[in-house]
Amino acid sequence: MMQLLTALFVLSSVCLLIPDTRTKHAPSLRTFELRPRLKTLKIRTSREVSALQASIFIERFALSVSAGLGTVQSLQRSCPVAPTNLRNDIELALTAIELGQPVDSALLMLADAHPNLTAFVGIVSRSHRSGAPLVQSIDSLTEFTRQAITSDVTRRIRSVGVKAVLPLGLCFLPAFVLVAVVPVISGLVKNLT
Repeated sequence: MMQLLTALFVLSSVCLLIPDTRTKHAPSLRTFELRPRLKTLKIRTSREVSALQASIFIERFALSVSAGLGTVQSLQRSCPVAPTNLRNDIELALTAIELGQPVDSALLMLADAHPNLTAFVGIVSRSHRSGAPLVQSIDSLTEFTRQAITSDVTRRIRSVGVKAVLPLGLCFLPAFVLVAVVPVISGLVKNLT
């Protein structure tokens, strides 16, 4: 009887640990796909930059603007710290500006490709059109992006405690059942027979 209970418990524990493959999970920024025949690891990355990468680029741009450089020169100075896909788009925008396209329209394609930079492009375009000083607006944008990243990190840290409950429960509940419940049930079964 004890062996039957143990076998049932082990079988139910194994069934709980098997993941449900019927649900579709949303793709993340990076998805890894392993092909068993080719034994290669294919990495597909999203084209848009993360909020942290956008923040680093905006801070570098703000530093260049506060040093007294113009919009185009600040973009040129900020380009090397940008991730590759953003760097390529900035270089395309700079090339378009050099060929005579207005700064506003050249930067719009940057906002289309990278939604995290929409506010940045709006501020730079508005400043370029109106002649308003760019330093204060960009400084407030960098402060806003820092706060947004900090709040996102804080939210993720707080969610770890909630997400850790299930694995801990799956680890300790079977041990508790084997140590506390199974001996009690086996003692009751022996007393009944």
